[in-house]
Amino acid sequence: DERLSGGNEEREELVKYQELDKKKRSLEYTIYEKELADTRAKLEEVESSRTAVSEKSAKVHEHMVRAHALHKELEKELKTNEKSLDKSSKESQAVANQKRAAVKRKAEIELDLKDLNDKVLSDRNSEADREAEMANLL
Repeated sequence: DERLSGGNEEREELVKYQELDKKKRSLEYTIYEKELADTRAKLEEVESSRTAVSEKSAKVHEHMVRAHALHKELEKELKTNEKSLDKSSKESQAVANQKRAAVKRKAEIELDLKDLNDKVLSDRNSEADREAEMANLL
C-alpha cells in the first residue's frame, strides 16, 4: 500500500510539476510575445524615423545641389557683368578722350579762324590805308 501511495504521490507531484511547467512555459511565451511585439513596434518606429530622416536628408541634399548650381550661375553672370562693365568703362574713357581731342581741335580751329579774320581785317585796313595814301599822292 505504501508503494501505491508513494507512487500516487509521485504521480500527483508529477502532474503538479507538469501543470506548473505548462503555466511557466505559457507565461514565458506570453512574455516573449509581448517583448517581440514591443520590439517590432520599436523597430517600426525606428525604421519610420530613419525613413523620415533619410527623406529630409535627400531634400537638404537636393536643396544644396540647387543652391550650388545657382551659385555657379550667379558667379558666371557676375564675371560677364564685370567684363561688360570693364568694356563699357574703356569705351567711355575712349569717348571722353575723343571728346577732349575734338574740343581741343575746335578751340585751335576757332583761334586759327580768329587769327585769319584779324589778318583779313588788318589786310583790308592796310589796303584802305594804301589806297588813301595813293589817292593823296596823286
